[in-house]
Amino acid sequence: MHVLFIGQSLFNFAAGETRDPGSGDAAYLALLPVAFALQFWHLAALRAGRRPKGLVWTLAAQGIATYLPLADGETSGLVVSGFFAGVVLLYARAPVSWPLTVAICGIAGLEGWLTRSPLLAGYQFCSSLGTALAVYGLTRLVALVTELRRTRAELVEVAALRERLKVRRDVHDLLGRGLTAIVLHGELALRLLEADRGRAMEHVERMTEAARATLADAAGLNAPGRGLSLAAEVDSARAVLESAGASVRIDAAPVSGRAEPVLAVVLREAVTNVLRHSTPGECLVRIAVEDGRVRLLVANDGAAPASDEPGTGLRSMRARLAAIGGELTVTRAGDRFELLARAPVDHENLTLTR
Repeated sequence: MHVLFIGQSLFNFAAGETRDPGSGDAAYLALLPVAFALQFWHLAALRAGRRPKGLVWTLAAQGIATYLPLADGETSGLVVSGFFAGVVLLYARAPVSWPLTVAICGIAGLEGWLTRSPLLAGYQFCSSLGTALAVYGLTRLVALVTELRRTRAELVEVAALRERLKVRRDVHDLLGRGLTAIVLHGELALRLLEADRGRAMEHVERMTEAARATLADAAGLNAPGRGLSLAAEVDSARAVLESAGASVRIDAAPVSGRAEPVLAVVLREAVTNVLRHSTPGECLVRIAVEDGRVRLLVANDGAAPASDEPGTGLRSMRARLAAIGGELTVTRAGDRFELLARAPVDHENLTLTR
């Protein structure tokens, strides 16, 4: 657009020379490149997201380059006054920018009024104001498009990060217990290998079963529509806790609804934490449904001393429960540890998608 208007200015000057040789002022041709150089300087600074140094002085210089030919009666320079008004509109603050823009365009209109006719005055005023608005609008449009591209790239990065965190959480929650069981049975088998080979072989068999189950979980990790069964997790929790030598007591009411797969993951992670951080002698799993809400309690003794910060498992469980309107609380008394999850049986998924 700037190149076209530069051409228009030169053609107007050449046409005037053709109609009336010698009427033009060579100073106009010398100042026109200065005016447009300052114009490009100001717009380049805007594109870079910064204010140019000495903005007041550079704006003053562009104004002088635009209006100096008027001192010699040469009005051709007014054709670029709209560009100058556009820069003022972009840089000046809102209470001042519009009055200044109208005043700059008014100078072009006043020149037409004094030299020719009111119709020409209206034309020159509207032409300068239209140019100013075009400079302002297109410059802002370019800035908004650039910001949109930058925001879109950031959203892609955020979406990729969120997906990586989701995969990490799923791997931790769904595979952690199987890997913990494998390690547990492997360590027991090594201890019993010389003292009691029969029991050692039992633990090797259980380790193999845990490895097969973990492999199946890994294979179906990203399967569409995949969801864990809470009843199956209760049975699995009993088996793995009893294999660790704990006395298990389970009081589980049936749970149906959209909260079931989330609670199944919570139960799996809770049992994983028992295996990792406790030497349980007794473990209680209780599931109760009342007034449309389900309560899942996992309690055990033999808990190791608490760390200062919650682990990844607890943070993951809290996030999963929060997404369905639930909550998680943990209590500790001596070596006894209790984990209580509460959630509505039916819920809306509150996880943000954007």
